[in-house]
Order: sequence, then C-alpha cells, then structure tokens
Amino acid sequence: MKTNEKRDSVRKAVERILDGYLAMNNHRKTPERYAILRAVYDMDRHFTLDELGDKLAGELKFPVSRATLYNTLNLFMELRLVIRHRFQGTTKYEACYAAENHCHQICTVCGKVTEVKSPEIAEAIEAMRLKRFRKNKRAFWSLVVLVVAYLLSLTSPWMVNDEPLVLRYEGKTYFPAFVRYSDADFGGEYQTEADYGKLFEAVRECEEDAAEGFTRAGGCPEVWAIMPLIAHDPLKADLSEDGAPPFAPSARHWLGTDSNGRDVLARLIHGFRICISFSLLLTVLGTFLGIVIGGIQGYLGKFWDIGMQRMIEIWSSLPMLYVVILIGSIYGRSFWLLILIMAAFNWISLSYYMRAEFLKLRSMTYVQSAKVLGMGHRHIFFKEILPNAMTPVVTLFPFTLIGGIGSLTSLDFLGFGLQPPTPSWGELMSQGLNNLYAPWISVSTVAALFVTLLLTTFVGEGVRDAMDPKSGDRYV
Repeated sequence: MKTNEKRDSVRKAVERILDGYLAMNNHRKTPERYAILRAVYDMDRHFTLDELGDKLAGELKFPVSRATLYNTLNLFMELRLVIRHRFQGTTKYEACYAAENHCHQICTVCGKVTEVKSPEIAEAIEAMRLKRFRKNKRAFWSLVVLVVAYLLSLTSPWMVNDEPLVLRYEGKTYFPAFVRYSDADFGGEYQTEADYGKLFEAVRECEEDAAEGFTRAGGCPEVWAIMPLIAHDPLKADLSEDGAPPFAPSARHWLGTDSNGRDVLARLIHGFRICISFSLLLTVLGTFLGIVIGGIQGYLGKFWDIGMQRMIEIWSSLPMLYVVILIGSIYGRSFWLLILIMAAFNWISLSYYMRAEFLKLRSMTYVQSAKVLGMGHRHIFFKEILPNAMTPVVTLFPFTLIGGIGSLTSLDFLGFGLQPPTPSWGELMSQGLNNLYAPWISVSTVAALFVTLLLTTFVGEGVRDAMDPKSGDRYV
C-alpha cells in the first residue's frame, strides 16, 4: 500500500514538473508527452527505447513513433526526470526522480544489470577526484610538504624564539615561552619583562667569579633551561660578534644575520607563517566575494548583470598599489587592514568565471524545473547552481594562493606592506638588494620563496588535472 502511495506521489510530482516547464516555455501539452512520462514511471527496471515503445503500444494502447520517444526522453533527461546509461553497447534509460543513489553491477556473460545500493561504493565514486589527485605523486607530496611546513611554522612563536621552553630557577619551574614573567620574578628590582639573555649572562659571570675565588653573597642561583631548537628572536638584534652586521653564517646563526643583526633563519620561518596565513585568508575572503558577486550577476542577469559589470570594470581600473599607499599613509599599515584592502580587489578575476558559470547553468532545464516546483531563490542559488559551478573555484584556489604570496612579498619589498619590524620575505629581499656583499640574505630568501611557489604550483596542477576526468589516468 505504501509503495502504491509513493508511486502515485512521485507520478504527480513529475507531471507537475513537466506541466510547469511546458507552461513556462509556451510549449504544447501534448498527450504523447504525458503518456510517455506515465509509462516511464510505471517501469520498475532499466528499459530500452524499444521496450518503452512496446509498453505504450501494448499495455497502454497508445502507440507513438520512435522519433517522438527519442525526443521526449531527451526532454525528460534535461528535466532530470530520466537518466540514460550505456551498458555493453546497449543504451538503456531509468526513471530517476526521487530515486536512491545506486550503482550498477553488469554480468559480462549474460549482460544482466543489477542495482547495488551500497553507501561504500557511492562514497568511493564520489572520492574519485581525490584518488586522481593522489595518483599525481608530485602534487600529493607537494601538498603534504606544504601542510606540514605550515603547521610547524604555526609553532614558531614558541619554537623559534630566544625564550626558554622550560626554565628552572631557584627550585621553581617557569614556562617563559608561554607565560610572561617580570624581571622581579628572577631577583630583579623592576616589573619589566624579563630578559633571559641577561639572566643567563649574569649566572655565567657569577660562576666564572666563583671559579676564580670571588664568591658572591648568597652564592650563584641554580638555573637550567630547555631552549628552542632555533634560539633566536626574529625581532631582536644580536650584536655580540665583532664588527658590524650583517654577519655571515656561523654555528650561532646558520643562515647569517640581516643588516640589523637579526637571525635570517628565524625571520624566514616567521615570515613563512605570516606569508602563508596572509595568503590563505586573502584567498578565502576573495573567493567568497568572487562567488557571491559573480553568482549574483549570472543568476539575476539582464540589467543587474550589465550594471554590476560596469561597476566592476570601473573598480578594477583603480590602481591597487596607490590605494594601499593612500590608506596605509592615513590609517597605518597592519596585517588585517592590508588583507581588507587587497581582498577588495582580489575577487574580481574569479567573479568573471562565476558569472559565466551561473549564466550558463541558470538556463538549464533542471533549474527551470526547480522554479516550477516553487523552490526559492536561495535554494536554487546554493543547492542547484552553486555545486555545479564550483569547478573554477577549486581549480583556481592554489593559483590564487600563489598570487597572494607574490603580492605580499612585492609590497614588502617596495616598503608598502607590513609594518617593520614584522618578519617578511619581501623585506629580507630588499635587504639583500641593499647589501650585495652579504649574499646569504638574498640567496636564502629567494630559495625559500622559489620552493614555496614551486610546491604550490605542483599542487595547483594536480587539482586542475583531478577536476578533469580525462587527465587522471596519466599518473602511475
């Protein structure tokens, strides 16, 4: 009983979709179309064109020509009421409205087709793009390296610093890398932030004096510490060596120092974290704006599309660099302000792609059928069109990320990016240009930038090929 009720409700729904579509497009509501639709949804199996014709001529006493059957089924496929399969050289059709997702198992001997409703198989099919991406070893391992490097860089405020991870002082345990302590906590007189370099130096001098027989009152404090692997603050200068910075690479500074005496390796690691974080946020925000604005243009069309397109053309003609300089000179240069300014321009190129996709997809028959069913604009926009328009977004995401990295580096190089002394690859490249006698600055920075952009390009190529089913089998 429930099966018959469900069948009747499905039949009424598909007839309403067909009725609305024909009325919307001023097509004739011929009895042949409705008879074929009822026959299709009376079939409980896959069927060929001839089998459908036989059913109409036999059971329903409503014979139609083969051309009418073919054209009508093509219309139903556009409305997503019927789906077509090709099994071993045979074309078969299947009613698909309100049908559960399933796979087909085909016997290679007799050709029998069996439906297999397995969530595991369906999930495997949906994950095919991921499998194609993983086949591209170069892209996959590039992504792994980038993700691991970025996650490690997120720990740089604690792991690349001159503050101890754990400090034992006079029987008490401290965690300077995570908690701020004052100088008074370590025997000082002031509440200013503790200088651990001076603390270690004072303990070392006390021990040297004790070794020479000069014992201080109270003796030397007991101190031991666990230091980060790279025990250098990217903002603090080290002027302990003879001469003037920049200092060449040494056991103390593996990649040397910049012109201000700051450790190059520490600034590279912190700069990598800031650069990737900046580019990720910029790309996500720009992608969101591109999807929304481009989608609205394509969905609404007509004068809305024309008006918004003219406004975009005017906006895109503004020189972004001048806007950055102007706003930065008024409000100062900060991480978030720079993201907002650049995001205001970063969405434009993606909006063109989204506009084209929405213009193409909004005229599809299944979108019109959704309107006939009374679905709202929000549902049609996000549920019907957007999922089918996401290919440019996914494909362009890595390359947009590359553009963000390049933009920040260029602005920092010109002196219009992040406020000094923020660690920055562009600022290091500028120092390398101004200190050609210290090649370690420019060489290390250019190498880090080159490797990062190269790996991101490999990931982008892998994503692009994974979205194209024709290119997925080239990798072994």
